[in-house]
Amino acid sequence: MSLSDYKIILGEKGVFYSEEKVKEFIKDFKKEDVYELAKYIHDIYEAYSKKNGWETNKDCKVDFDFLPEKNKQVMINTALQIIVRMNKKIDKLVGKELLEEQGK
Repeated sequence: MSLSDYKIILGEKGVFYSEEKVKEFIKDFKKEDVYELAKYIHDIYEAYSKKNGWETNKDCKVDFDFLPEKNKQVMINTALQIIVRMNKKIDKLVGKELLEEQGK
């Protein structure tokens, strides 16, 4: 399933993974998976902010579905970047294990 419904917003070169890299690593993910991770990021951020006495924007103290669209998009793009980062880490670990198994 394609995630083309999600806009991929890129920052300065080298700060975020390129759109091509994001698309490569998320091709096997469902839109719902990214949405679930974005919602989790939002919920955790709000919970830890409250726990640590950090006041977040009043417009963001709502369920993910009711966030302002720009804030929701930030969470979705953050989720996409995390997915790519973790996939790259996993690929390196698996590649290293394969090399070790082959005695290289």
